[in-house]
Amino acid sequence: MLAQYYRISQAAGINIHINAESSVVIDGCLIAAEKDRLDFTKKITGLTSVKDLSEKLPAKALIALNITGKGVLVKQLNKVPVIDQTNFSQVLPNGNMDDFYVQDFISGEQSFVAILRKAEADKWLDALQDLGFQPLTLSLGPAVAEQINPQLNNYGDKLVFNGHEITLNEKREWLNYQYKEGQHAQFELKVDSELLDESLLLPYAAAFQLLLSTQLDLIAADTPELEAKRIGVIETQKLKVNSAIVLAVTFVLLLVNFLLFSSLSAENMQLAGQLSSTAQTSSDAESLNETIAQKELLLKNLGWEGGIRKSTYIAALAQSLPHEITWTQVSVNPVDIAATKIEKTTQFDDHRIRITGLSQNIIPVNEWVARVKINTWVKSIRLENYAYNNELETGQFTVLIDYK
Repeated sequence: MLAQYYRISQAAGINIHINAESSVVIDGCLIAAEKDRLDFTKKITGLTSVKDLSEKLPAKALIALNITGKGVLVKQLNKVPVIDQTNFSQVLPNGNMDDFYVQDFISGEQSFVAILRKAEADKWLDALQDLGFQPLTLSLGPAVAEQINPQLNNYGDKLVFNGHEITLNEKREWLNYQYKEGQHAQFELKVDSELLDESLLLPYAAAFQLLLSTQLDLIAADTPELEAKRIGVIETQKLKVNSAIVLAVTFVLLLVNFLLFSSLSAENMQLAGQLSSTAQTSSDAESLNETIAQKELLLKNLGWEGGIRKSTYIAALAQSLPHEITWTQVSVNPVDIAATKIEKTTQFDDHRIRITGLSQNIIPVNEWVARVKINTWVKSIRLENYAYNNELETGQFTVLIDYK
């Protein structure tokens, strides 16, 4: 229930495409999340400088950065669970993995590994930080588009947008990827019912996965510093939400306590007045109570219980009895042995029926207890004991029924 409040509520997705001549095209969007709804609050296309973002995005915006184009190498391999120093040569022969940010996206039986030199990526991350923004994720190439693939109105075997061409199989798994500059989507792209400029597909996908990063497996480069910052932002959000909940609960408890105190104070004043009035006749009341107690004791000893027809209760109990059960004894208001020893006079368990019987196993007994329980006159019923008697070669049980 609290997951929607723990997550990041607003993030900007930024895609920096580096052209062959090292110029850049920057596209982005600002996404806000509210409950189960995501809304575009700003769309940005065609910028040529990171500095221009300062006029387009709010201060300290949380950034999901995606980088494509020159310098980003995307290598397709047979499925590789983990890219490390031992197999990095499959991606870049004679390359030093420590010099690169590495992103391993697995789809079906294929791995699409994207790499970018750390120096190049850090240049853009630092530029965003210098503008006061907070980059929290870094993704490379087109792989992050997979996060929103189910939302797109694309049903063919290819997803084409802004130069990227992804070939899919019938399971919507990636079979191949290539970049063809100048290639565009054949039809208008939509995210659910929202028209989406194809240049905003990657920025939206990057922002989408950042907003739902607590629920999705991130398609992002391994960047420990950004990961630590992202977790820190989420933990801060959780702390704020939990603090607000504690504050609200505390306020409600204080309000309830105040109302309860006020009510009890009024009742206390009323009771004090009644006590003052009652004190004048306390001696008569004590005498009357003693007389009533004596008469109640007499009625109890006589076994009178307000006209209750106990025979009808016994008949009802017998009528609901399974054929697997045999009664051996039925006692109405049986003798309370413990109380009798203490009082030195015979004491009875009022409003109680004690039944002992035989049953090969406990299941019919439990079924019978369940049937009896639905009678309106039954206050409570419990199986006191059940034990197997080797001599009788059957089980013996005792059931206590308290009636109204």
